[in-house]
Amino acid sequence: MQADVVRILAVSNLYPRPDDQQRGLFNAQQFEALAELGVLTGGHAQAGPASVKVLCLVPEWRWWRWEAIRRWEDPFSGRLAACYLPTFYVPVLGRNFSWRTYCQALELAAPRFMACDAVLAAWLYPDAVAAACLAARWGKPLWIKVHGTDRFHLHHPRRRTEILKACAQARAVVCVSASVRADVCRAGVNPEKTHVVPNGVDTRRFRYRSPEEARRELGANGIAARRMVLYVANLVRIKGPDIMLEAWHRLAAEGAACEGWRLMILGDGPLRRKLEQRARCWGLARSVVFLGSRPHAEVALWMNVADCLCLTSRSEGMPNVILEALASGLPVVATRAGAAGELLEGEEASRLVEKSGGDVAERVAQAVKELLAQQIDRQALAARHARRLSWEQSARRLWDLLLAGMGM
Repeated sequence: MQADVVRILAVSNLYPRPDDQQRGLFNAQQFEALAELGVLTGGHAQAGPASVKVLCLVPEWRWWRWEAIRRWEDPFSGRLAACYLPTFYVPVLGRNFSWRTYCQALELAAPRFMACDAVLAAWLYPDAVAAACLAARWGKPLWIKVHGTDRFHLHHPRRRTEILKACAQARAVVCVSASVRADVCRAGVNPEKTHVVPNGVDTRRFRYRSPEEARRELGANGIAARRMVLYVANLVRIKGPDIMLEAWHRLAAEGAACEGWRLMILGDGPLRRKLEQRARCWGLARSVVFLGSRPHAEVALWMNVADCLCLTSRSEGMPNVILEALASGLPVVATRAGAAGELLEGEEASRLVEKSGGDVAERVAQAVKELLAQQIDRQALAARHARRLSWEQSARRLWDLLLAGMGM
């Protein structure tokens, strides 16, 4: 190993790309924070410019797009020197064998594997399985990070077999929450190898501002709303945007009680057109605003303007949007999915909605009404949660696991 510097190679499909700059921002932020902890002096981590490089796998079956993908430049941070690797992938049908094509893509980056001291695979399948193959070939120690949404691969026998092999090879399996750790252990991963390292939040960006200040920065003075509810997520089924829209339909049906309320939807995805059509059909076109995917800095400002965040996911890992909302002083309504219960436990400025049994949309609607009727000191809410977990703290816990696994 090169003296004083630990060279980390991060492998993941979940990382900002020129065509999707909001993708995997939590990984990018953690990797960047990790890069600031990477110089060893006398066996102890000190702040400094660590060597962290990223291999971002880009699933794409249209081979004629591959050359353009290879030319992409990292839009997040040049310091992480991201290299984009197109990999052949047949959606859905090819899932059981996609780890093989991911291996082939990673082989083109063999020099990066040869030059690193540690491999960190930040997605359970197929990324971690493919990274395990290359790490074994070049004799490099492996760490695997499980986000939560990737757990569903453990329900499929073929994929689970390959995942468990990779986890057996890994020095440690890092889970973003206790609930994720419990799931991977039930699937057969050795509990002694598993560790919980929660994600963090950028408290310089997600912080309390007065609504007036945020409106000025947004230029949103023209948005008239007596109450504003914010939904921030990709518009895909697992995130439950249809549940959110149905809940809003229930609130709108109450008439005068919710007159002048607005639902601001920040996010994009395959369900957007269908949701927009449904909103028009239900007569919600004036009260539901689809803003599309917005820059992270703008999301932070909307959190200061809105009255509450609503997250209606069917499944989650550790939803960073909840951390960001709380650090901004924004009350939260969320379905009990993934680590949502852990993040909101004991927080009076929040409501947890059970996602199974009965009318989930109705329960979400009533939770929103109840929370918006509550008097909340938003500045105090932000102060409580800004101290909970920063990206530096998250990266330091991950860094300690890397050092321990290398015997340092």
